[in-house]
Amino acid sequence: MSEDSSSIARRPSRRLAVILALAVAVIVAADLAVTAVGGHLQRPLYWPTWEIQHKYDELATAGQPYSVVFFGDSVPDSAIDPSLMTALPGGAYNASLAGEPLPVVADWARRIVVPKLHPATVVLCFGINVLSDPGNDQAALIQQFNRSRPVAVAEGRGSDLDHLDGWLHAHIGLFRYRTVLRQPFAQSAAGGAAIYDPPLTSLGWNQGFQAGVQSAAAAAFDQNEATYQIDPARLTLIGDLVRELRAQVANVVVVMMPVSHAYLPALPGGRPTYERALAGMTQEARTNGATVLQAGEWSNRDFADAAHLNRAGTVRFSTWVADKLAGLG
Repeated sequence: MSEDSSSIARRPSRRLAVILALAVAVIVAADLAVTAVGGHLQRPLYWPTWEIQHKYDELATAGQPYSVVFFGDSVPDSAIDPSLMTALPGGAYNASLAGEPLPVVADWARRIVVPKLHPATVVLCFGINVLSDPGNDQAALIQQFNRSRPVAVAEGRGSDLDHLDGWLHAHIGLFRYRTVLRQPFAQSAAGGAAIYDPPLTSLGWNQGFQAGVQSAAAAAFDQNEATYQIDPARLTLIGDLVRELRAQVANVVVVMMPVSHAYLPALPGGRPTYERALAGMTQEARTNGATVLQAGEWSNRDFADAAHLNRAGTVRFSTWVADKLAGLG
């Protein structure tokens, strides 16, 4: 007895359904396996830098809100240890980013961290170096940050494709670890192997600025200072940043970071250049509604180099700024 034509027609579709079901099962099993061993794989770099990735993940899963959040570059990143700030009620977090120029720090603060955490007080910690645009890699860093898919999503400007990419990264292990799985034994398989990955505490303090690391950071810093010029656009950006943050939080404080006695001779123009930059930053901050604190000049013994505080300096500065903030009420 021959089969009817409808049964024969259904055979290919059944085989296709079985193949698809097996393929889905294999993919699901592989994804579960990758997710299960993910802790033993190199973690892929998804954000522009490791520090941004670590700090965003930390803030995204924070079990408590922070009443005070600090922002800045490598100088406050290594100088502010929130665990020493017992004078501040409600807890504090150091959201500074080492090596990032002022435009990146500004967008990170006003478009990502502050809207996410809603702190009562934002503290912007600046040295006068943030006013100088030496060129070199700063334009590339700004472009890398602005073009990043997770940054676009976090800022609320991401496309549907950006959001899909973020969902896949968060929920699908095969997608998240795809770069690692392609080259499982390569040191750079996770991406960003050459990008600085700082040892951070759970409160965002960068502990990595010891002698070996700071020698390289100091060389780059001193090279930038040798060509120091005040960029009026950077001054304007500080004022704009303060004004935008004042619309989001109750208090904005701008802290002028301490400098060593060895710092001023490295500047073209010396002390007059320093005082002119300090005056411009202070005016922009106060005009737009910020309280300004100036740490001034400190002993060379508090510094690991001309700009970055050592451990003794970190303890001194963290205690100093916490006491000043507590006194503001």
